[in-house]
Amino acid sequence: MIPIELEKQKNIRGLGGTVTRDGRTIRPRRFIRSGRLSGLTFQDASVLLGQWQVRTIVDLRCDKECRERPDPYWPIVEYFHIPILSEEKLGLEAVKNEEGRELTLFEKLLAVSSNPGFQAKLYMEDLYRKFVSSVQGKAAIRRFFDLTMESSDRGSILFHCNGGKDRTGIITVLLLTALDVPWPVIEEDYSLTNRNVEAAYRKRVTMLPHGYQSAEARNVLKMLYLADRDYLSAAVDEMKLIGDTPLGYLQKAIGLDDRWLESFRARYLR
Repeated sequence: MIPIELEKQKNIRGLGGTVTRDGRTIRPRRFIRSGRLSGLTFQDASVLLGQWQVRTIVDLRCDKECRERPDPYWPIVEYFHIPILSEEKLGLEAVKNEEGRELTLFEKLLAVSSNPGFQAKLYMEDLYRKFVSSVQGKAAIRRFFDLTMESSDRGSILFHCNGGKDRTGIITVLLLTALDVPWPVIEEDYSLTNRNVEAAYRKRVTMLPHGYQSAEARNVLKMLYLADRDYLSAAVDEMKLIGDTPLGYLQKAIGLDDRWLESFRARYLR
């Protein structure tokens, strides 16, 4: 994994150089995983478009997220919007308080955290299962892989969600699985997000308003910022129910047969 130094997005890295089980490596400047791109500086754009040769961007967010924080427009880039889940499934549907202000996701989750049996971790584990088991999730995963074949000669493919850890994390797990990367390396990349966002998370905790200084608020914030291997395990368990292994899931649920995988690896490995 290759870190990418940007001013306004810290959870971003290239997947080039990752070693597969047969000793090959992922070609450089082919895949980049990231958090949201809104707010990037001119210098950030120069790094991505120049040094990293980004020519395709895949946005995994729902419609609401895209409207609120749209990607920057770069004429040399081809954009694709492939939402993994709808805003309703993500819990992003509009809910307003008594004054008519729309609640943030943090506020909504904190509001339901007082309900009997609610646990932030269980909420996230359920989302991860939906990423790979829902009709929309499976269709989005298949579309993403089709795009990788269509765009393999156009420079880097950058894919992102909001935080760059959950939907982006699952797509990365499946991408590395398809490229035959060892599972411990896949898990390591998934967890690397926490190192990248730790400073931002700690700062956000210190900025919680006085009324939100509670264990419940901190748990919700942790869920929104940090990756957790238990979340990933929930998705893997769902994959195993469908296809016995993550690779079997790609073959049975997504339709990536041996011939497709061989062609995919030939394009992206060296």
